[in-house]
Amino acid sequence: MERSFSEELWVYRKAEAQIMDCRQVTFSPEKSQQRIDNALQVFPRKLLMRLLAFALHLLGARRKEVAALVEMPEESVKTLLRLVSLDGFAALRDRRCGASVTRQANRPTMR
Repeated sequence: MERSFSEELWVYRKAEAQIMDCRQVTFSPEKSQQRIDNALQVFPRKLLMRLLAFALHLLGARRKEVAALVEMPEESVKTLLRLVSLDGFAALRDRRCGASVTRQANRPTMR
């Protein structure tokens, strides 16, 4: 039986737990920069970096490497991961801001 490409990215351990294996995924630094620039039109930089830190952690990156990639101190990444595991998505926002503040960004127009 032949496996599809998407099946090769997943390693099944238990019925409820799956691990994504990204070792064979090719990443483009140019596309990454373009996509991050586009995301910054919608998300505040700090929130985007926290989202990326959490995603990199989920994919198995070491905390030290995550911290370097998202330009955060390693202890801040450690705290972020602990808070996200306790509070979920709400932990990604900056708690020092008090009430939730939304940023009105100029969204690019579709052409």
